[in-house]
Amino acid sequence: MRIQSWNIANSISTTEPFILNWNADVYILLEAGNAEDTKRLAGADNYHHISDAFNMAIISKHPIKSCEDIRHPNLSKPFLTCKITIQSLDITFIVVHLIMPVDNHSKQIAQTKEIAFLESLLNNNQTNTVVIGDLNARSELDGETEYIEATRMLSSLGFVDCAHAKQGVAFQATKIDRSNTGKRIDYCFLSPDLAKHFSNYAVQETGADISDHRAICIDLNLS
Repeated sequence: MRIQSWNIANSISTTEPFILNWNADVYILLEAGNAEDTKRLAGADNYHHISDAFNMAIISKHPIKSCEDIRHPNLSKPFLTCKITIQSLDITFIVVHLIMPVDNHSKQIAQTKEIAFLESLLNNNQTNTVVIGDLNARSELDGETEYIEATRMLSSLGFVDCAHAKQGVAFQATKIDRSNTGKRIDYCFLSPDLAKHFSNYAVQETGADISDHRAICIDLNLS
């Protein structure tokens, strides 16, 4: 199965041809823009549309058992969670879009609270779980030393960063314009049981005229 995650910068019109061409099983869209456009896109390939909770959407080819917008005073944007049945396996997706903390002390404090909330949520969701989205964070695995708190927390819980789940994968930036340019800030983390099914990770080559983020692609072999 293929998972595609992309912050499309509120631009369905420019990103739709790429999204349809990738033909993923599950799409995660951040800054998804108008809900009606997302619903139209979902219907284009007979996908099941869920919600664009605060500009988030999950579109799936597979049965969706449940979904929820998790709201809390410590979150700048709700987390979008849903459970999708794929090959008889119930997989929990937790879609996050953390606040961007670069060079802003108050936002750094705000992101720290978001990370703590995510950690508390994951204490009860560590089986067949995908944490995915725009973390607005960096990673020690990329040689970074700043803004690494979110990825460090996920790794401490045993979640596996797909970009480093296989040897020999070269670094690829996912942010290509504005703050964090040239950095990897979009992630997919898998719970240890799901990580056993990991087969491939890639960053899609799209330009800043399409979105200021590149999409990430994750393949799992569930057979």
